[in-house]
Amino acid sequence: MSVRLNHRLIETFRTVVLSGSATRAAELLFTSQPAVSRDLARLKQVLGFALFERVKGRLAPSAQGLAFYEEVERSFTGLVELGARAEALRQFKSGTLSVAALPALCDSLLPKACERFHSRHPDVLIRISALDSPELDGALSEQRFDLGLVEHKHPIAQTVTTSLFRGNEVVIMVPTHPLARKKHLRLQDLTGQAFVSYGSRDPYRRRLDAMLDQHGIKRQIVAETSSATSLCALVRSGIGLAVVNPITPRFSSGSGLVCVSLSPSIVYEVDVVQPINRPSNPLINLLLADLQQCLEP
Repeated sequence: MSVRLNHRLIETFRTVVLSGSATRAAELLFTSQPAVSRDLARLKQVLGFALFERVKGRLAPSAQGLAFYEEVERSFTGLVELGARAEALRQFKSGTLSVAALPALCDSLLPKACERFHSRHPDVLIRISALDSPELDGALSEQRFDLGLVEHKHPIAQTVTTSLFRGNEVVIMVPTHPLARKKHLRLQDLTGQAFVSYGSRDPYRRRLDAMLDQHGIKRQIVAETSSATSLCALVRSGIGLAVVNPITPRFSSGSGLVCVSLSPSIVYEVDVVQPINRPSNPLINLLLADLQQCLEP
């Protein structure tokens, strides 16, 4: 019956090299010295060369044995790393989580949630992609991300959607603005005001325009931008006020802005979208918990 290379023979050889004797190796392996000697004889038969030679009464690796030991150590190091990696995955200490979201959420909510997440899971890599619709919808439908954050309610193929946040848009301005003292604004209060606005094709801009037109209210648009972060920065410069989602000014660094509610309200919602055909990733629920914590009043 032929003898094949196996893990037990390799482990015996490695332990003898590290301990310097068959007797000590037997103790470490919880076996007998004759059993260790038999394993070394079998390994020598399999490999076809002498693994040890006696030097002053001690077993020392031969030149070929030492070269073989170096290869064994590389393999054992790889196994140890694999074991550590598996343990980290079991405890959610490492892994990768891919998230796609609208730029407004990538610039505000997600950084704060990632800060919380990273404090408890420092070895997890989060890949964030800022995408506008409809590219965002397409990427989620194509199962390219573990998680998506969107602002609309229409269904996306091959995904499941749940609500993350529901609130109202707010009017933002610098603290020195005449309207900053008010706790609540009506549409009429916006008459003649200098405004920073989204572009004319933005759905929130269209909704506000329709409300203002319905009440015959005119405003002066002094700047347009496609980014909520840029909109906040322009307002912060003092050139006008704006109507924006309640999340961006809340998480903008050094906001310096006053947020005032508006009536009638403009509803703002954020939904979580999860592709249904991607492998289950337990890190998703951990990030969702941090997102929800960040959005609590």
